[in-house]
Amino acid sequence: MMRPVRIVAPAASLLTRADLKAQGKIESTEEDELLDDYAAAAVQHLDGWEGVVGKALVTQSWSVSFSAFPAGTRLRLPLGPLVSVTSISWRDAAGVAQTFSSALWRGHEDHLSPFVELVEGAAWPAAASRDDAVTVLWRCGYGETPAAVPATIRRAAAMLAAHWHDRRHAADLATLAPLPMGVESLLAPHRAWRI
Repeated sequence: MMRPVRIVAPAASLLTRADLKAQGKIESTEEDELLDDYAAAAVQHLDGWEGVVGKALVTQSWSVSFSAFPAGTRLRLPLGPLVSVTSISWRDAAGVAQTFSSALWRGHEDHLSPFVELVEGAAWPAAASRDDAVTVLWRCGYGETPAAVPATIRRAAAMLAAHWHDRRHAADLATLAPLPMGVESLLAPHRAWRI
């Protein structure tokens, strides 16, 4: 599997300046741009393929390429929660892009990750031998708005951004912990298993 790429960002940010001001009880407007940076950094720290939660938070679109179709009937996707699989394409022996009919597969998700599964009687086509032989586009996330994301994840993002604003160090100098314990506790039940 190649590195997944986000191709459409969420329509709304998980954490706004107003959220961060409410969390940190900040009334001043002097550091508004800095607060925006902390909010964006906290969301980036949690969200998507590289985020510590390992899930898409507000709905977004991703693409991932594989060197071949799987030997079995399931093609695992690296990021959920699954909203929908948009398309599956592959390169044939001549290197020409082809689209795999959506009538031959369906998208699902289990406790590990989202996946595409062949319908009964279908088979994966023969793909070219190259790193990007098979490409899947899909939409994932808890919902179109921040309100659809579990409250514990939203609160953890706000706590993390407020912590960075208050401390302005890479780690809490008293404990040398990189994240406040409350943030870790709020995120723990939501972390995805890596495939």
